[in-house]
Amino acid sequence: MDGIGANEYIMTVAHDAVDIFSLGNTPSVWELNMWYHTLNAGFKTRMSGETDFPCLTDERVGRSRVYAAMKDGLNFDAFIQTLKAGRSYVSDGFSHLIDFTVYGTSLGENNSEIHVSQGDSLTISVRAVGMLDEEQTEIGKIIQTRKFYEGPFWQIEKARMGNSRKIPVELVV
Repeated sequence: MDGIGANEYIMTVAHDAVDIFSLGNTPSVWELNMWYHTLNAGFKTRMSGETDFPCLTDERVGRSRVYAAMKDGLNFDAFIQTLKAGRSYVSDGFSHLIDFTVYGTSLGENNSEIHVSQGDSLTISVRAVGMLDEEQTEIGKIIQTRKFYEGPFWQIEKARMGNSRKIPVELVV
């Protein structure tokens, strides 16, 4: 957890000086590991997609994106409030988690919190979609075989199961 930006995040989240944690510039395992640790420590930092172009890479803008459920049109203040409320998710642009609910509570409702007792069963629902070429391309094969710490980091080809168009969906509790 000592990569670019990591030290700053650990310090600022502990001092309640950060609202949003940007993802998509380094390996997803590293970024999500840090975020999960801070969630487990009680910090409720929201995620946002980021492309630190051209500092970390000069590949392209838009490698990591944030999708937000805007209620009343698009403007900057409403967008920031939507992120702060947790009505958003991060994607590579080719994979999406749509209509995610737990106990009928949508993403971002009630500060993204539900209250359950030990042993309660949860009803969890999501439409997970991914866009993969029907026939894997040569570039797709190369990306799929790269280690998690080799770029591109957030890329749906890394999740492809064999040469099928299936991808796993993982629920972290």
